Amino acid sequence: SQDLIIANEVITGGKALVIAVNKTDLLTKGEIKTLIRDQSAALGSKLPQLGECPVVMISAEKGANVSLLVDTVLTSHDTWRSRVSTTELMRWITDLKRIGKMSGQAHPNPKFARQVDTGPPTFVILCSRAKKSTASYMAFLTNSLRTTFNLHGVPVRVLLRDASAAARQSGTAEVKERRDFRGKYLAAPKTKREDGGQERASEGASFQSR
Repeated sequence: SQDLIIANEVITGGKALVIAVNKTDLLTKGEIKTLIRDQSAALGSKLPQLGECPVVMISAEKGANVSLLVDTVLTSHDTWRSRVSTTELMRWITDLKRIGKMSGQAHPNPKFARQVDTGPPTFVILCSRAKKSTASYMAFLTNSLRTTFNLHGVPVRVLLRDASAAARQSGTAEVKERRDFRGKYLAAPKTKREDGGQERASEGASFQSR
C-alpha cells in the first residue's frame, strides 16, 4: 500500500517513524482495541527493522489525542538522537556472551562496541570471526541493541569490524571506524599545530551520515 511505501522511505532515510490513525472517533472502544492489536501485528511483520513502532489513535476533526501525538513524536525524536555509553555497550556484550545465543564458533565473537553516531543510532562492533556474519546474526545484534536500550521506532545501524585487523592497523583503526553507513571513509578534521602546520586530529572527529 501507499502507506507502507512511505514508511519504507522513512526507514531508508534513517528517520524515526510514528503512525497516526485518524477518524477513530467513529469507532467503539472495542474496535479501537482490536485496531491497535492488528496494527501492531502488521507493523511487526512488515517493518521488523523498527521494533515496536508507536501508534497513536487520533481524531483530527475533534482534536482527540493530537497533543498525545505531538508528545509521541518528540519522544521518538529523543530516541532517534539518544546515545549509549561505551560502558553500557560493553556490559551488553558481556550479557550476550553469558546468554550464549549465536556465540559459538560459527558466529562472530564481539569484543568491543561503541556508538559512533546518532540520528539514527549507529554502532561499531569489533569482533573476531567477522567474516562469519550472516543476515540473521546482524538482525540478532540489531534487535538485541534495540530491546536492551529501548530504541524502538527508529532504525538501528550496526557495523562489524574485524578486531584482529584493527589491532594490526591500530594507526588507522580510528579512521576506519568513521565510515558512513554506505562504507565511505570520512576524513578526520584538521587541527593547527603550534608551528603553523596542520595535522590530523586523532580524537574528536565525528561520524557523519550523508
